[in-house]
Amino acid sequence: MLIEEQVEQTPDNIALVYHNQEFTYDESNIKVNQLAHHLHSLGVKPETAVGIYLQRSPEAIISILAILKSGGIYVPLDPAYPQERLNFMLEDAGVDVLITQQSLGDVAVLRLYTGEIINLDTDREIINQNSCENPINLITSENLAYIMYTSGSTGIPKGVCTTHRGIIRPMR
Repeated sequence: MLIEEQVEQTPDNIALVYHNQEFTYDESNIKVNQLAHHLHSLGVKPETAVGIYLQRSPEAIISILAILKSGGIYVPLDPAYPQERLNFMLEDAGVDVLITQQSLGDVAVLRLYTGEIINLDTDREIINQNSCENPINLITSENLAYIMYTSGSTGIPKGVCTTHRGIIRPMR
């Protein structure tokens, strides 16, 4: 993966900055790898839909990269969306695992969801017990990378699927 190449080239460079927090490529990659291995332990593999129900934050970036490294399909779920839209997206995408945080509270989407839930706050110790090493890459350029939902011309959200090939541009 390109992120792994960047970690090898510049491990001590700053990769993420959020408010007063800074994370190097190496620090970020360790967190990504631990979550990716945890996702693998829950059965995430290529073509497994994983929802991210998080606010914009370093944890959201780390979660996206962990899903991609595990081979899963990243499905963004904005906490600001109406409940009905979120429920539709979860069902339509076939989300098997949902990543969230305690700070989002006891919202209906989490009470109604019947799949596996990873709470980055309460599950931190379990996640941190996973390997820091890069997981074995099981994906191909034709595997789905993410499903982004549009508003849909009919008012019903429409999932647009993008492969890994569709998000990587050749370096010039």
